[in-house]
Amino acid sequence: MNPDDEPSARPPPRGVPTLTEVVQAAAPPSEAPAPASLPQPDSPVSPTSHVALEPAVPAQDPVDALLERLGPELERQIAEAVGRVLHEQMLGFNSRVRKAVADVVRDTVAASLLQAGGRSDVSENPENQPSDT
Repeated sequence: MNPDDEPSARPPPRGVPTLTEVVQAAAPPSEAPAPASLPQPDSPVSPTSHVALEPAVPAQDPVDALLERLGPELERQIAEAVGRVLHEQMLGFNSRVRKAVADVVRDTVAASLLQAGGRSDVSENPENQPSDT
């Protein structure tokens, strides 16, 4: 017996299951006796006397069973991936919207100043120019 096979002196943590009996290792398959031939039944059973057992619940398609088992985790991971992509797109979209709004405001102010007969150069600060009044 190895020292690793000895039980430890300290008790296991609360959530760890423990064995209730010690199981000895079985003999290697090469030392096992050869199985004897199977005994023949005393009276043969006709195939018609067998009762076909129908499963109480039809067997699910393996793909459906796998999807049912993995479904909640897949949905969570897909939602996270879509959320990340949307967030990245919104960051780029936000800067484009700000630029477009700034362009529209600049063009509208320039057009308004031209109609009022004011200065046409909107890139300069009007506080630097002498006032008309």
